[in-house]
Amino acid sequence: MGHIFVSYAHEDEKAVLELYHKLKKEGFHLWIDKYDILPGQDWESQIKSAIRASSRFLAFLSNQSVKKRGVVQKEIKLALETLDEFPENQIFLVPIRLDECEVPTKLSRLHWLNIFESGGYEKLASLLSMYKEDSTTFENNGTPLYPTNTLPKPSQLIASTILVIRKRHENGEILLKSIRKGYASGTYTAPTQDCNTETGLEDCAKQSLFEETGIELLSSRPVSLYYLRSDSNIYLSVGILVEKFRVPKITRAQALISDHWYEWKWYDLTKIPSPLAKETDIAIQQYLNNKYNNLDWNDIQPIQTPLSQLALF
Repeated sequence: MGHIFVSYAHEDEKAVLELYHKLKKEGFHLWIDKYDILPGQDWESQIKSAIRASSRFLAFLSNQSVKKRGVVQKEIKLALETLDEFPENQIFLVPIRLDECEVPTKLSRLHWLNIFESGGYEKLASLLSMYKEDSTTFENNGTPLYPTNTLPKPSQLIASTILVIRKRHENGEILLKSIRKGYASGTYTAPTQDCNTETGLEDCAKQSLFEETGIELLSSRPVSLYYLRSDSNIYLSVGILVEKFRVPKITRAQALISDHWYEWKWYDLTKIPSPLAKETDIAIQQYLNNKYNNLDWNDIQPIQTPLSQLALF
């Protein structure tokens, strides 16, 4: 389950940060630009990525923010676009009035919450109750580490991220493509595939890689391992490093039906584009940090791998 995105005008920072810290103390998983964008990061791409990855968007409104042009309006516009991807009965964007301001027309169809009224905070906390972090122990940087209570049984599907890396120069290059449609539009991803545990993971990855990129996998090994929470399910997610591969010559007929093969491009490992899809980002970081350097294919068993032994994202 994703985080809760906090959108606000910097003129309202004091009031919003007070609410932010209060919610954090109660265990809510929040994302806010002041603390979650690191020095040197492209703030615009980070904000776009964070909105697309969020499960709920809080739009704090005031007499100052509704009359202001700029970043806040861009965030709300992107949130409305993301809202279109959700089922009609599912809550995503929540307008929250900090004072007696007029709600912008583009948000007026959504029921808003008056945080300044008696019981306003309690209503907000109740609305967000399903997004508490207290089912998981967190590291200082907010990364989920070990579950501390009962979690759903891992799915029989294994989510695989395939890292195709070639050594054309000292740094190496990785194969990625930019997603063009849907809520994740604009993010970069490595080839991915959900594989059933009854099917050999290597065979599944080999077939998926060829279908997506036209590349023939010759040998590979697992280099990343963690649990991924998605809605009510938990998936064992594995990053697969392609150690040897072959790019076969394709026929004219294959080229006509496989235009998507040309969407994949090579990127320097020290200049990886952003934002990255979550699974791709985690797999690359665990690979670069040699977190699971001695991982064996026999270790990739969702039923035999206790939830307490791996990171949960």
